[in-house]
Amino acid sequence: MQKVIYLTIDDSPSPDFAEKVRFLRAHAVPAVFFCRGDLLAQQVPLAVWALRQGMVLANHSFTHPHFSDVPVADGQADIRRADELLQRVHDQAGLPWTRKYFRFPYGDQGDLKRGRLLQPYAAIPQLADRRRTRWLQQALAVAWPARYAALVRRLTATGAARKRQLQHCLAELGYTRPSLTPPVRYGYWHQYEGLDWPWTFDALEWATTQPQPLGSIGTLAQVLARLDLPNPPDLRGPVPEPAYGPAVPGSAEVLLLHDHAATSAMFYQVVRHLLARGVVFGALP
Repeated sequence: MQKVIYLTIDDSPSPDFAEKVRFLRAHAVPAVFFCRGDLLAQQVPLAVWALRQGMVLANHSFTHPHFSDVPVADGQADIRRADELLQRVHDQAGLPWTRKYFRFPYGDQGDLKRGRLLQPYAAIPQLADRRRTRWLQQALAVAWPARYAALVRRLTATGAARKRQLQHCLAELGYTRPSLTPPVRYGYWHQYEGLDWPWTFDALEWATTQPQPLGSIGTLAQVLARLDLPNPPDLRGPVPEPAYGPAVPGSAEVLLLHDHAATSAMFYQVVRHLLARGVVFGALP
């Protein structure tokens, strides 16, 4: 059975967004572009053109914040502002907006985990409660375990309440997660709670532009090699599967790439690499 990958692209539209659309059309690769409202507002005619080319444009918020770092009301307003802009884009294209998808920036659902989806609160309070430094959190866990446990309970409850409010906003606006065929078969994917789209594999091409290497990724060669690993590290935490990724059969994959001008060459190389491996890019419902 051929590996099926659903391509999702964050942080659009970049200065070379149009070239990426042409490239994907030339290779018959369907894709969802999750658009930042602040960038989309600068390229509305181009977005209208992309819709008419058959691309799916989705909501990635307006200002791309870490939703765990902003008040819930501000996060909801940011989602709505991008939603209104995307509706205008669809209206100008003369196309109904029937596929309403949303992805939180950094995968951060506003639950105080800051995108560490696969880690329990007990492992990441230093990330969730930024008033305390990492060393202080570790010292607290050792010296005062009862206080540490209380902190974890508070973060868990607060995070869950924030997440519910943001998900309610998505529901009010009509956002859904699509039913994919063939499906993603990983257990944790089906336990994911939310109307927003997560991913199963982050290509991490964006990490090559960071001052310090992330996930041992610093070059194009490392990005491409990681695509062929059976269980590569995930920045969200340990993936609870014996094997996963584009090289592993048995499940469809939701691939995350980014529409960044600085990594455009890598974008094309990743797609070509996967096509050369015989991957099928799945059509989106």
